[in-house]
Amino acid sequence: MLEAVINTLNASQATDLSVGMPVLYTSNPYQEKLLRHLVESNVNVDTTEFKTQFKKNLLKKNIQILHLNWIHSYLKARNSVNSTYRFFTLFLRLTIIRLSGIKIVWTVHNLKSHEDNYSPALDFLARLILTKLSKAIIVHCHVAQEKVTATFNVKPEKIFLIPHGNYIDLYPNEISRKVARKSLCIAADEKIILYMGIIRPYKGICQLIESFKTIESSNKAKLIIAGKILEERDVEAISSAIKGIDNIIFKPGYVPDQEVQIYMNACDVVALPYKNILTSGAAILAMSFRKPCIAPRIGCMEEFLGADGGFLYEPNDELGLNVALKKAIDSPFDLLEKMGNLNFTKAKAWDWKTVSEQFKQVYEYCLSSN
Repeated sequence: MLEAVINTLNASQATDLSVGMPVLYTSNPYQEKLLRHLVESNVNVDTTEFKTQFKKNLLKKNIQILHLNWIHSYLKARNSVNSTYRFFTLFLRLTIIRLSGIKIVWTVHNLKSHEDNYSPALDFLARLILTKLSKAIIVHCHVAQEKVTATFNVKPEKIFLIPHGNYIDLYPNEISRKVARKSLCIAADEKIILYMGIIRPYKGICQLIESFKTIESSNKAKLIIAGKILEERDVEAISSAIKGIDNIIFKPGYVPDQEVQIYMNACDVVALPYKNILTSGAAILAMSFRKPCIAPRIGCMEEFLGADGGFLYEPNDELGLNVALKKAIDSPFDLLEKMGNLNFTKAKAWDWKTVSEQFKQVYEYCLSSN
């Protein structure tokens, strides 16, 4: 569906700049927003998957730049033998691409894969090689810039900092707080902490539950956990952890686009208790819905949110999440609203038109620089 839309947009534009950008996650709005605005900026984009693109475009030099985002799906496999094979296949293809004169651009969303089904050593080596083969590397905050420089020994001048585009108006946002709360059977005076998104171990959901259970406050508070779960064992772990607890609401399952507004408009604070993260699209989504966030001081979180837009804590502090939760729950509604509005103002500046123009400038730099 996305490929067809992009092809239609490409056909209506006249451009000499051609970029291959394989789309891995059609459910992730990041690439869709970027691709649409790149085409509107007169960049011809091919979104077919990497293997097909390698045969169809790259070897025939139908594109000038290969832009990669997430790479772990090119490596993950059921066993180490298959993983090793996939690693060497990726390495060979990228090397051929580079030697053919096509420029490689890589946006680093994570320093390492969040998956646990293949070798961390191969994952690191693949990323290290990709930094060497890339003409330009894109990151979304200064911390990411520093981390990539240090982790992969990359020259700073090779790294370009471009803001993460916002998600304002991406999802329907027509219902009021009152209507949203009514649909979830939530009272007007309850303080609502929300986690919404895919539920995976590195996102710290079990720790969030345990921390929330320790909070004593004069304010009424509830924790809502909503999102798709990839492993059945995680459903069991969460269900067991909240058994008999009335103020934790668990809604497993994919949240349709139309329902995102229900959860976002019903809540007061979004919790992002990640154990390990570099760039967070979930933080951008919360900011786009005028919400403050609870988050650790890791990756881009502090730069995205700041002290005025988030309840931040040190990731190594065992009580850090507890303290941040209590501070959020004890904060008056008007303060939370003010924090959310500040986040929205910040996110509004990261519009995709401006962001895509900066991506285009990186592409043009790659083609003009030897």
